[in-house]
Amino acid sequence: FQISNRGDIAGWYVDPSDFIRGFVRFRDGTFSQPIVDPSDTGHSTLASGINNNRTVVGSFFVVTDNGFHGFVLSGRAFTQFDFGSAIETDLAGINDAGDFAGYFLDNSEVVRAFVSIDGVSKRVKIPGSVSDYAVGINNADTIVGCYEDSLSVTHGYYRNATGNMTSVDFPGSTFTELRGINDKGWIVGRYLLDTGSYHGFVLLPPNTFLPYDYPDSTATSLNGINNTGFITGR
Repeated sequence: FQISNRGDIAGWYVDPSDFIRGFVRFRDGTFSQPIVDPSDTGHSTLASGINNNRTVVGSFFVVTDNGFHGFVLSGRAFTQFDFGSAIETDLAGINDAGDFAGYFLDNSEVVRAFVSIDGVSKRVKIPGSVSDYAVGINNADTIVGCYEDSLSVTHGYYRNATGNMTSVDFPGSTFTELRGINDKGWIVGRYLLDTGSYHGFVLLPPNTFLPYDYPDSTATSLNGINNTGFITGR
């Protein structure tokens, strides 16, 4: 999913027992031990974001409440994070200051975006949104994600630290999702055309789109980008 400026990558995989495990793939090509939150009772720990300090964020599943909870992993210490009284919480991206972005399921079972900056967590309100996600965050606290409008159309967006938001639609698409942003403001994501398959893209704001499909693939998603321009995806 995400890649730090030093080249470390956070992600997750399904093992032969059908359990989901997080991982870090370090810059030198070696891998961490499987990341499993000690409170995970549902065999599902997902690592989604990583910063230059190798702090990892993600989510894990608890059977008793049938929901995901966020975690922050620093060294070997896991810290659980839940947004208020949310039913579920997923942490998706983290910057070097330890600020993070994510989304939660509220008591009406609607997905909502949030950001935590300097230890203060707040809902990200997007005009015209029926549901929304925050997925990536850079060192300027600009976040990226997507939202669904009342016509069930999904748009990407980026929002700076002062709250100014820009909606993004890949030209001709029926679905646009922004997933990662670096400190230069370069953004990666994915889009859908009427053909129904995902394509990756790089956005150089405000409106320079560079589409990308992994060779011989049937679908491509770009999920993370660092300051060197290295991109991760699937």
